[in-house]
Amino acid sequence: MAPEQTKQSYLNPRHLLLVMLLAVFSIEGIIMILLPQLGVHSLWTEALIDGGLLSAVLFPVIYLVFFRPLVNHIRERERAEEALKTLHGELEERVRQRTQELHQLNKSLTEEIEVRTQVEEELRKLTQAVEQSSASIVITDTRGRIEYVNPKFTRLTGYTFQEAVGKNPRILKSGLQPKSFYENLWNTITSGKEWRGEFGNRKKNGEIYWESATIAPVKSANGKITHFVAVKDDITRERADQEALKKSEQELRQLTTKLTDANNLKTLLLDILTHDLKNPAGVIMGLAEVLRNQYPGDEMVETVFNSSTSLLQVIDNATALAGISMEEQIQLETLDLVPMIHESAREFESILQAKGLTLEFDLPERLLAEANPILAEVFKNYLSNAIKYAAEGKTFLFRGSVEDFLIEVALVDYGQTIPEADREKIFTRSIQLENGHRKGRGLGLAIVRKIAEAHGAVAGVRPNEPTGNCFFLQIPESGKPGQ
Repeated sequence: MAPEQTKQSYLNPRHLLLVMLLAVFSIEGIIMILLPQLGVHSLWTEALIDGGLLSAVLFPVIYLVFFRPLVNHIRERERAEEALKTLHGELEERVRQRTQELHQLNKSLTEEIEVRTQVEEELRKLTQAVEQSSASIVITDTRGRIEYVNPKFTRLTGYTFQEAVGKNPRILKSGLQPKSFYENLWNTITSGKEWRGEFGNRKKNGEIYWESATIAPVKSANGKITHFVAVKDDITRERADQEALKKSEQELRQLTTKLTDANNLKTLLLDILTHDLKNPAGVIMGLAEVLRNQYPGDEMVETVFNSSTSLLQVIDNATALAGISMEEQIQLETLDLVPMIHESAREFESILQAKGLTLEFDLPERLLAEANPILAEVFKNYLSNAIKYAAEGKTFLFRGSVEDFLIEVALVDYGQTIPEADREKIFTRSIQLENGHRKGRGLGLAIVRKIAEAHGAVAGVRPNEPTGNCFFLQIPESGKPGQ
């Protein structure tokens, strides 16, 4: 029997009771046998002997059979409980340590998952950016064999992904660059440096295209080159634009040379007008004036005098006009615009009469402005254009007014109203041809605006009611404050 089972049998109540009864009966039996032999006949003596012997024998039995195993069991139980407490504490400490380790491991795992998630997200973004990039992207190994091309590359070159991978980029070689060009490129990137440049390549269909490329080495953590990546932009159209720009610049230089020659010729013609023509015209007018004094009323002499006067005015106007076209400052003086308008209209009297047209005037007594006589060309041009393009109205009106120190002279016609979209266009510089011949006086509304701007004035057109147009000139009145 195992020790534990023995201890449990001693502690069994039934077993203890049985032992006690057997011990009492056994001791009483022995006492009953011994008492007659001892010659004891007194009840008190018998009781004392019986009780003493019973106690002397029974108590050791009870101690050995009951109390000693119980005490040992209690001690062993205490030791077991102490050992159990010790084991429980050790177990709790091990559980605590293991729990802490698992918590730390779980934290590390969570951080690693977060980092991996971020890396995967960045990788997804990078992949998407590369796939959707407007630039061609090519990745090769260290020997130049293509490992990856993006969709832009395939669309541009005509080579599919499968056709390009494993090949060398020289499948795009066009022959436009010398061998030394590619040697320099290769030496640059294999030395760990970045290469930038432009080169012409050939598509799968044989078409030439141009690229601006950046090629750089890809290095590992220890600095070793593992791959090369090329990012290339298609600049075919830009190069074509550059070539066109170069051609335009060359043509512009040629045109500038021609314009310079033309300006030199203009300067020469201006000198001729101001000196070679003006001097003889002045002599003619001087002689005509002498003849007027000698032969007053002579029609021929008057004609010569008036013609020479007009010729000098034309020369002066041409000189002023040339100065305006070259944006020179013109000489201004106080002039009355009313007689200038009437004088300008007098040149068209025969034309008006021949065409059955009427010119009316609604002008104040005076319109004084700081002006150059070339200003008369504005009124002549307005009237000339009206006769040519608004004759169906039959009537024209020169109207003048002053308001807030601003003079406005307008020629009103009753012809077809100019569309709003064209009112500004007609003042741009152009030459109109009709049946191969130049139309009009050759000044044009563009020159009219130039003359107006040289006077600090405004020239324009607005619609007339109910029909027709109103060509106006607005110029500051002489004596305006601050003038």
